[in-house]
Amino acid sequence: MNTPAAFRPIKSSFVIKLMTFCSIFMSALLCQSNAQSYNYSMGKEAFDKGDFQTAKEYLDKELSENKKNGAAYSLRSYINNYNDNKPDALSDLNMAIRYTSSKEKKVSAYLFYMRGDLYYNIEEYDNALNDYNTAIKLNDNNEEYFEGRGKLYIQTGAYELALKDFESCLKLNDGNVSSRCNKAWALVFLERFDEAEEVIGKALNLDPRFAWGYKLRAHIHSKRSEKIKAIDDIFEAYACDPTNNGMKNSLLQYSDSNKNYALNKLNAKISQNPDALQWLEMRARIYPNVLEYDKAIADINRCLELCDQQDRDYYLYYRAYDFFEAGNYDAAIRDFSEIVKNNPNDCWNKYYIAEANKRKGNYTEALRYYDSAVNCAPSETFPIAKRAILKYQFLHDNEGALADFDQAIEINNNAIYLYDYKANFLRICQYKTEQLQGLWKEVLDRDTSIDRTWNYKQFALLHLGQKEEAIAYQEKILHQSKNQQCNIDAARFYALLGDEEKTLDALRKTIGSGTALFYEMEHYPELKSFMTNPQVAKFVKEQKENFIKKNASVFDQPQHADSAETHTSVIPMKPRGSGTYEVNCKVNDLGLNFIFDTGASDISISQTEALFMLKNGYLSNNDITGSRKYIDANGDIEVGTKIILKKVDFGGVILKNVSASVVNNKKAPLLFGQSALSKYGKIEIDNEKNTITITLTERK
Repeated sequence: MNTPAAFRPIKSSFVIKLMTFCSIFMSALLCQSNAQSYNYSMGKEAFDKGDFQTAKEYLDKELSENKKNGAAYSLRSYINNYNDNKPDALSDLNMAIRYTSSKEKKVSAYLFYMRGDLYYNIEEYDNALNDYNTAIKLNDNNEEYFEGRGKLYIQTGAYELALKDFESCLKLNDGNVSSRCNKAWALVFLERFDEAEEVIGKALNLDPRFAWGYKLRAHIHSKRSEKIKAIDDIFEAYACDPTNNGMKNSLLQYSDSNKNYALNKLNAKISQNPDALQWLEMRARIYPNVLEYDKAIADINRCLELCDQQDRDYYLYYRAYDFFEAGNYDAAIRDFSEIVKNNPNDCWNKYYIAEANKRKGNYTEALRYYDSAVNCAPSETFPIAKRAILKYQFLHDNEGALADFDQAIEINNNAIYLYDYKANFLRICQYKTEQLQGLWKEVLDRDTSIDRTWNYKQFALLHLGQKEEAIAYQEKILHQSKNQQCNIDAARFYALLGDEEKTLDALRKTIGSGTALFYEMEHYPELKSFMTNPQVAKFVKEQKENFIKKNASVFDQPQHADSAETHTSVIPMKPRGSGTYEVNCKVNDLGLNFIFDTGASDISISQTEALFMLKNGYLSNNDITGSRKYIDANGDIEVGTKIILKKVDFGGVILKNVSASVVNNKKAPLLFGQSALSKYGKIEIDNEKNTITITLTERK
């Protein structure tokens, strides 16, 4: 049984859990004399510093000389998994298990658990279950083992067994909020919604900032058609974890049920904190759904002013896409081109440049960018298929189009849309029509359920002569999904039937999503002749004029790229040893001394400074964004609070909206990692002069 995609368990963090193993159980392994060698000790030291390349070099040497060092295999397994080398990670875990003493039951149990997680992540569920069972048999006093097996049971549809495992977690530690929500999760799959909601409520009483609890409760409200409650809870979830893309997507999904209510909530959030990037972004992404592209772009422009340099392309993409959807193709090309300049091998931004040029009528330029997009990602079939459409619709190159469709199908013969696109090409161009029956049957074989957006079966049924079944299926689609793509597909379907009334009704429901869909209406072959109908032509013209008038500012954008200035600052520092230095810094105008650490990857402050800043107005509750796991100096995993520092003055270099952690330790130093700082510009360290040089590019 498959679980709904939105609530499939997030694959277990092998990285974090092996670090837990290293910190909790490494002492037992170190008791083995073979773990005390020079190569192992140097590898472990490099590992602790986060220098995995050096660590692996030493561990490779160690294991070439001492093939029975279980501790070395454990560390190298972590590094291989970190580098997404799962085959070698699995091999190393196998060896670690083999060469760990049978007397060390807790260590062995954790190794089996880790291997179970790895098997789970590569979807070898039988092997995963065997390892989880072994881990629990060796040590039934660790809640993580029951949690891992419980998530596996959820994935395989064994919900009652999952519920029992999550209850076992709570018997071991009833203060574990995650286990409480996991129990609720199992109850949701068993459709025991009232019990699940009660469990979540108690979990959130323990930890009011546990994002997943709110998300799960939003799902329950959605199942009951309690749309307002679902939106309220998903807002709480996003407020607790605003950097989680899953939370962003869920907020957009639930907001779609009542866009105006969601926008009112966003307006209230932004009125409290006008510079809150997380809420500005969400409002910018919802505005297009109510046709307010001008407001969406204004919000994105504000995000571009507030964001860090490394996030610029992220927000620029949304501005480019809004321009594209609204119909300002010149501005879209400008923004997409800036992203491509920074990322020359980016397939999808090149694809949109090609699409924008096609819509402008620049077919030669469109073909050039389609070619470039395909070269960047040869395994991506969608750009190949869209290049084929350009060739047969506008360049009259049927042979080239056919070659593209065949190439795409060879790459991915399970993609339904490729058979539909190719069949429509052959039908419209009356080219090699002997292939049509086979292609429509391929669509029927693959399109077995109604999708929220993309459906092809109704067209295949119609072209295979099964008219009544086709009509019934089209009506079923419209009953289950009411988005714009389904409506425009309905217009195409009814146009093929010659039903003018239903075609016009579907177009009325479609219009409103922006000029991009006006373009589609005018260029879908099934609708071209229908658009000459005086009633339809008048209606479409009026809608386009209203849309352009409503979003006038969208079509009045400068066509040149933003200007930029480069600033270089030289900052004195005081050496402290071991690759660390002391530097002066201002956080939200509060003077502080930070430790600049060449080996650290984060920015962190202690509880002492955070509490002082909160009490004295240097931080507000709106700056607290969630929680983050980090590894302390002893190798232990702790949970800290994620915050946003609105302004960091680092030797005259002003950084805005900097993500940082509050460490769960009142004596922890204020730490500024080199890799964290390098996100904002180019970093150069002069050990002789004891200076840091930062080169930062700022756009006007």
